[in-house]
Amino acid sequence: MRRRDQFLMIQRGLKLDRAPGKFCFPGGTIEPGESPLQALHREMQEELGIQIQPHSKIWTCHTTRGVQLEWWATDFSPKAEIRPCPHEIAWHGWMELEQILRLDQLLPTNLEFLRLLQSGEIRWP
Repeated sequence: MRRRDQFLMIQRGLKLDRAPGKFCFPGGTIEPGESPLQALHREMQEELGIQIQPHSKIWTCHTTRGVQLEWWATDFSPKAEIRPCPHEIAWHGWMELEQILRLDQLLPTNLEFLRLLQSGEIRWP
């Protein structure tokens, strides 16, 4: 999610099994029987307590473990209150691109996405 020149970022919960304490965009795993869009809606509700409006898929990549990731441009009501799940999210906030790129604990796929966005190889709608 983007607001002017800022992106909504989270720091993953410190007690999570995968990537505890890492910074990334909100999101998660597609559960059996779900479409990517259904998973996107569910994850935003579970992690942030918000309803979103997806616009377009921006990019697809694969992690070093072979997991396919999809990156979507979405909106949500500016009046919506973000209510992060305390088990899954240690911190959330809006950050500018340069701030995010300086994070030591940024997930590698997020870094790759942001560098491609910065170079113009990926366009945010």
